[in-house]
Amino acid sequence: MTDWLVQGLIPKGHCVLILGTPHAGKSWFLEQVGACVSTGSNLFGVDGFTTRRLPVILIDEDTPTDVLESRLRRLGLKHLSLKGKTSFLIRHQGENSIFDIWSMTGFRLQDNRALIEAIQEYGDCLILLDSLLTISGTHSLNRTETALWLAEEWKKLRSKGATILIAHHTSLKKIGTEMTSASMGNTQLIAQSDTVLGIERIQPEKPARFKVTPKSRRVALSVTDPFFLELQETRQWVQLSLMDHSPEKSYGSDIRILPLFINDQNRSVKEIWEQVKEDLSLFAVRSSMHRLESEGCLIRGTEAHNRFTYHLNQELSSDYSVLSVFQEQLLGDIQQAGQFVNDLDVK
Repeated sequence: MTDWLVQGLIPKGHCVLILGTPHAGKSWFLEQVGACVSTGSNLFGVDGFTTRRLPVILIDEDTPTDVLESRLRRLGLKHLSLKGKTSFLIRHQGENSIFDIWSMTGFRLQDNRALIEAIQEYGDCLILLDSLLTISGTHSLNRTETALWLAEEWKKLRSKGATILIAHHTSLKKIGTEMTSASMGNTQLIAQSDTVLGIERIQPEKPARFKVTPKSRRVALSVTDPFFLELQETRQWVQLSLMDHSPEKSYGSDIRILPLFINDQNRSVKEIWEQVKEDLSLFAVRSSMHRLESEGCLIRGTEAHNRFTYHLNQELSSDYSVLSVFQEQLLGDIQQAGQFVNDLDVK
């Protein structure tokens, strides 16, 4: 049975590569994971992934210290001050939560004695490394011997109880006349890691949107399909949040899911997914139920066991009215709605 640090996405004790081109969102991803794990809060919003609370050590050799401090403050670490410091302690719900920061200290993996000592002090913890190029101290990451050496260093950290997330820059790859970030990095680096998450910025303007593609290696992930994040921000705060639907909006999953609520009450995303998982991904189900909620077809109930349940809007009390209102709100085509009724064989 998999022991999860971030439920369904990041197994505890694994080495996870976060791959993407420069400015693809890797640092925001790492920092938000760190902020949530250090406090045990849900990752990417209340409907996001549940986390296990552990001490976090962030080693950042890419971001200027003042910029890093500003970013982490906006992510919710309000009492942070990096002036003349390389670590700090935050408070959460009356208990100590540890978030150690090593900012621009010249850290290199080949001299990791101080890091191993910190891991031994904290016990099980999460290590965030940004980025692989700078902390490796080499420009030859594509060489097999370099990848094997890095894997040995990762193994040392993991043997002490660490889960490791590593941001790694990949270059754009030309396919035909188009430039794409489909290249997922050196084959040996991927082979030596436990899990890979590819991140791609799909909307450069604000709000920025990102596509995250999970690729499991040694343990099957619960989240296997791409999911989408939106960078929501003001001058005071910032947060990556799960998008309710993919940018390529489709109502096919809505039509498959809504009739499942006609005779049942208070059903979670996972309960619905269990019925349709041969046809739809978990992401598609999650997106559809959020969309049906926003359109007034479903109503969100109370939270139980870190999951929200949903039930049918009481105004949609019969099979006919469900599909009728659904057609009016989402489809706008009565003939198309009638065809869906026939296909579903709802009487």
